[in-house]
Amino acid sequence: IKFRPTREHYNADAFSRLPVSAQTPEYVVEEVDLLEVNMIETLPLTVGDLAKSTAADPTVKVLLQGLKNGKTVEARERFGIDQNEFALQQGCIMRGIRVYVPPELRQNVLAELHSTHFGSTRLKSLARGYVWWERIDKD
Repeated sequence: IKFRPTREHYNADAFSRLPVSAQTPEYVVEEVDLLEVNMIETLPLTVGDLAKSTAADPTVKVLLQGLKNGKTVEARERFGIDQNEFALQQGCIMRGIRVYVPPELRQNVLAELHSTHFGSTRLKSLARGYVWWERIDKD
């Protein structure tokens, strides 16, 4: 750090005064979010069902291992989505607060959502708020 008189500080704003961290980790695992856990538990499936089906799903096998081990996964293995959007909670892959639903369980989830008798727009909005899979709008 080198001393500079006040008259030489042309851009002394808050950002220029913030300390710079040494190194930001490439992948940060956040603590379990209670909201995420509650979201999983309120689905028409059990956490065990989702975790078992997720572990058996070949489309997310590499992503699941990467999340377990804290490793970076190639973009094509994570659907081209930023890896920081994914987290692992009780063996289930979360994208934000939405849980990933493997193909074999999607019909169960869609049937449960259809039982609410909302219109198609509201139904899609509801689904997008709680569950996630690639091309969810097409199902």
